[in-house]
Amino acid sequence: MTSYDEMETQAIPAMEELWAPGPAERLNALLAEEEESVRAIRPPPPDLSLDQQKLRANFEHGGEVLARQISEEVKALDAKFRDTVMAVGEFPSIRSTTVDTTYAPDGLNPYRYAAREVPGFEGTGDGAAADIHTGTFWASRYTTAGQLTSRAAIGVTIVPEQSCLLWVRPYINWTGFDILQHVDYMPGTGEQRRAFAAADVGIVVSSRDLAGQNPVSVGQTHVTLWQRDELNPVGSRNYSGTAFAGDYELRVPASSDRMFDIWATCRAHVMAESGVAVATRASSSVSCSMPFMFVGQVTG
Repeated sequence: MTSYDEMETQAIPAMEELWAPGPAERLNALLAEEEESVRAIRPPPPDLSLDQQKLRANFEHGGEVLARQISEEVKALDAKFRDTVMAVGEFPSIRSTTVDTTYAPDGLNPYRYAAREVPGFEGTGDGAAADIHTGTFWASRYTTAGQLTSRAAIGVTIVPEQSCLLWVRPYINWTGFDILQHVDYMPGTGEQRRAFAAADVGIVVSSRDLAGQNPVSVGQTHVTLWQRDELNPVGSRNYSGTAFAGDYELRVPASSDRMFDIWATCRAHVMAESGVAVATRASSSVSCSMPFMFVGQVTG
């Protein structure tokens, strides 16, 4: 039987390639080129002259190019995860539970459900997907105005053997990046506008009766992976890590007369403000791999 320590040792090296410097470096090159073109045209305030209108057009066109590149980078991250999904035969039993079930992309207890949500218009740079066969899921969002979110999830269903406390512990390796940028059409006005990018992973549990009806929310928790909130921002950053136990677990009461749907989720959040002289844009993308999820039935 594989021990828990051995499994953790296996999981981390499998994702080390994904934790190397990633999309931010390539995207920053695009941002640098665009900033050079912006600096080349510095029209005076207060009205939008022809040069300022050209500056606005350049910023908007650059956003289209950037959004297409974001889509390609997210696809590349998802492909990397699919290529490096850890193959695990036996899983450890977690002590202090009467019954412990280990879910995985395949095996005796495979993942059952995949879900995605991209509210509103889904444009270039936006998206979400989940694959129960590989245990991978990702979410990406891009905006030049307003606040937007996208999310993806992988789920399972369990019927407890008796009244108990369900102890949910997904194991997730994750990587991602964000972009925050602004352009000032009228330097010297002092105008400032915010842009925001964040990502999180979560656990969501709901229950239904044994006929599959009357769903009820049971509990949820979310752990922030990163968050940036800046005035007149510029630049892109890479992030990576592992979410397991500690803050990233959930315990909820359960009984044998209901079935419980358990979801591991990821979400991308963005917000961008625009004013008279300043416009901003924001992007956030997160990709996850879940080689296993433990669900314990704790009775004592």
